[in-house]
Amino acid sequence: MSADEIRYYKVYATRMAGYEGRKDLQLFDNVRQKKSDYDEQKVMHKISGNNRNAFYRLKNRLINDLNDFIALHHFDAGDIHALNRDWVLFHVYLSKHQLDLAYSFLKKAEKKALALENYEMLDIIYSQLIRLSNEILLVNPEDYIALQKANAHRLNLLRQMDQALAALTYRVRVTQNWAREDINLTNLLEKTSKEFTSDAQFTKSQLFQTRAYRAVSQLFLQRHQYAQLLEFVSKSYHTFQQKKWFTKENHELKLQMLTYLVNATFELENFTQSLKYAETLGNELEAFGGYMREKFLFFYYNSLALNYMKIDPAKALQIFEKMEVEMKRRKISYYDQFIYLNKAIVLHWLGKPDAAIRNLVKLYVLDSFKQTDASFRFRIQVAEQIMQFDAGDKKSFVLRLNQLKDDFKELLASEDYLIEKELLAILEDMILSADYLLDKPVLLKAKKFLRAPDKRDKEQAGIINYNDWLSGKLGLRK
Repeated sequence: MSADEIRYYKVYATRMAGYEGRKDLQLFDNVRQKKSDYDEQKVMHKISGNNRNAFYRLKNRLINDLNDFIALHHFDAGDIHALNRDWVLFHVYLSKHQLDLAYSFLKKAEKKALALENYEMLDIIYSQLIRLSNEILLVNPEDYIALQKANAHRLNLLRQMDQALAALTYRVRVTQNWAREDINLTNLLEKTSKEFTSDAQFTKSQLFQTRAYRAVSQLFLQRHQYAQLLEFVSKSYHTFQQKKWFTKENHELKLQMLTYLVNATFELENFTQSLKYAETLGNELEAFGGYMREKFLFFYYNSLALNYMKIDPAKALQIFEKMEVEMKRRKISYYDQFIYLNKAIVLHWLGKPDAAIRNLVKLYVLDSFKQTDASFRFRIQVAEQIMQFDAGDKKSFVLRLNQLKDDFKELLASEDYLIEKELLAILEDMILSADYLLDKPVLLKAKKFLRAPDKRDKEQAGIINYNDWLSGKLGLRK
C-alpha cells in the first residue's frame, strides 16, 4: 500500500472505534513494518497467544476490511470506476424497487460504457434495459434490442481478435520459436483484420486501433518482418499521438510501441535511430510519476545495451553492469541469465576472456539456467570453449571440453548439431597443435568449415559467431 492509502486506511479503520487496543491494527502494523522479515508465528504469539483460530479469524477480518477500504478509496479514481459506481447504484435502487432512479443510473452507465468503448459491459447494460422495459412503460425494448444486436457484432469481432491473439501469444511463448507459425492461426488473424477494416465506423475507434495494433504487430513480429513492423508500429504510434489517445490508462501500450520501435530499428541495423527511440522510451518511463517504470526498466536497459554491443562494446559493458546492480537492488532475478550471458560476450569482444568465463560461471549456477532448454545450454558451453581457447589455458580447455562431451552426448550425436561438433573438433586440433597457423591439416579443416557460411541461419551462427571468430583467428576472409 502507498503512504496515502495507509494514512486513509487508519482514518477509515478508526471511524467507529479508536486505535487503542485494536488487535486488527496491531496485526496491520506488524505486517507493514516487518515486510520481508515478517514472522507470522511470532506475531500470532504476540497478539493472540497460542490461539491459532482466533488469530486467523482476525487475519481474515483484516483482509476483508482492507479490501473494502481499497474499493471505497479508489471508487472515483478513473472512468472505469465511475462506470462501476453507476452500475452498483443501479442495483441498489433496483433492489429497493425505485425504478426511476435505477433507470437513471443505468443510462449513466450506458453513456460511460459507450465513451470507454467497453462493449462487454454495454452488452450487460442493454440486457438490463430490455428487462426494465417490463417495468417502465417509457422504455421501448425494440430500441435496445437493435442496439444490443449492433453491439454484439462489434463484440464478436473483438472476441475473435482477442482469441486469435491470445492463442498466438501462448503458442509462441511455449515453443520459444518465433520462426515457426501456425498457418490456420495466421489466416484467422488476417481474416479478422479484414473484417475490422470492412466496418468503416468501427475502424475509427481507439479500441479497434488498439486491438488491431496488438494483432498485426504480433503477426509481423512472429514472421520476423521487421521492416513491416517498423512501418506499422510507427504509423500506429503517430496516430495515437495525433489523436491524443495516450493516457495514463494505456501508458503500457505506449511503452510497448516504443519498445517495438527500438527492436525493429535494431534488427534493421539502424542503430542511431534505435538509440533515439530508446531515449524516448527512457523519458516516458518517468511519465505519470514513474508509472510502469518497473515493468519496462529492463527493456530500456536492454535497448541501450544491445545497440551499444554493435557500436561501442565498452559502453555496452557499463550498461550491463548497471543493469545487474539495478536488478539485484529490485530483487528481480529472472533477467540474470540475459545479463551474465551478454556481459560474457562483451567481455570476450573486449579481449577479456577470463572475465567473460567468470560471468558464464555465474550463469551456470543459476537454478533458472539449469532448467533451460538443453540446446541453449549446449551452445553457451560451445561459446565458452571459444573463450577458453582465447584465454590460452590448454588444461582448462581440455577439461571443460571433456565435460561438455560427457554432458551433451545425445546432442553431439544428432545431425542438428554437426556445426558445433565440427567446430569443437577444429578448436581441439588448434589448441593441441604446436602452431595451428602452420598446421596444414588444421587449416584445411577450418577452410572447409568456413566454406559455406550462408547455409547457417542466425541461430546456427552461434552465440559467438563461429565463422567470424574462426576466420579472424586464422587471418582468413569469410
